[in-house]
Amino acid sequence: MSQSASTAQQLLDEGLAQFNRGDVDRAIDLCRRAIAMRDHAFPRAHYHLGRMLVDVGDLDEAAAALRASIEAQAENPEAWYLLGLTHMRRGALDAAVEAFRAAIQQRGGSHPWALHNLGIALMRRANLAESVDALRMAIDQRGGVFPKAHHTLGLALLRLGDPAGARTAFETAIEQRRGAFAEGTFDLGRAHAELGELEAAIEAFRQSIAERRGRYPEARVELGRALLGLGQPADAAAELRGALADQPEYPEAHLLLGNALEAGGDLAGAVEAYRAALATRPDGYPSASIALGAALYRQGELDAAADALRSALELNPFIPTPRFRLPMARAPWCCTI
Repeated sequence: MSQSASTAQQLLDEGLAQFNRGDVDRAIDLCRRAIAMRDHAFPRAHYHLGRMLVDVGDLDEAAAALRASIEAQAENPEAWYLLGLTHMRRGALDAAVEAFRAAIQQRGGSHPWALHNLGIALMRRANLAESVDALRMAIDQRGGVFPKAHHTLGLALLRLGDPAGARTAFETAIEQRRGAFAEGTFDLGRAHAELGELEAAIEAFRQSIAERRGRYPEARVELGRALLGLGQPADAAAELRGALADQPEYPEAHLLLGNALEAGGDLAGAVEAYRAALATRPDGYPSASIALGAALYRQGELDAAADALRSALELNPFIPTPRFRLPMARAPWCCTI
């Protein structure tokens, strides 16, 4: 090894030591000096520079460093894998898929973590069947024990319209985690709900809330929805108010609270909740406008009802729901269907 190569290696080693001590800026500077000393033909230094730049959130520069590592050393699965993760954080899903596939190919097809992240990228790109295939391969390569991939597989199956398969995947993920897994339990509840298993869904949502020590507004909203589906509007309203206490600007929670109050006979409270839902979405919220219009109509406030329903139609002219019930004399814009 030449003196310059030896010095470059020493700079890299010192950079890695500084990185491990938490001095990332110093580490990045040392890596760049090592690369310059080797006339940029230093794939390992480019790779570690990319790692460090990812750590500080400089994703564009990180991607450039990782590409330089790959250009200097074609067989470089670690760099391809990290490049895929970097592209995913940048939102460049096509590039992420390409990078993960290169990492997998260079490992002879055996790279469970790259397969898992390929599955995530494909799911985000709406290639759901391919996502499921990648995730199942990742699980197989880990001998079936891969809780994170089982959970991601459940999410993909749920989006693919297979809630029964999703339920099994979530149950496996929870079992393999052997501890509190609030997100997995919440998603299991969603699968139960899609299957119409509302009592099981309620149990899962309540468990996920407990695992987050009571602060899980998304789970409270879904719990409220399930309770409403079982005809328990008072209990549903209590959960939805709990969600809003944690997250006041939650449009769907306000909307569902309105549904629960209306189902419980509190029409005035429902109108207030629907208006609160609309206030959180100044760009428009057709579902809340429809619900508000219907509630106002039931209160006999026909002009206000017409205004609410008209606003829904302005946002989506193809919504059929608002075109009902209102007397033609009070709402001449309305038509029959």
